[in-house]
Amino acid sequence: MLVGLISGKCVIGQIIKGLKHGKLATRLINWDVASDWETSLYEVREKLGILPLID
Repeated sequence: MLVGLISGKCVIGQIIKGLKHGKLATRLINWDVASDWETSLYEVREKLGILPLID
């Protein structure tokens, strides 16, 4: 994020949105990667509450 701000390639609204989404997501430290190894990325994101940044 900091690099995006410095280079001017990030909009502050995107950073705020990313931070809000991060607060809603499950902590990845508690995630058992091995149990989801064969699961699709879409399903894993849904399970962990990871929202896309695009509208």
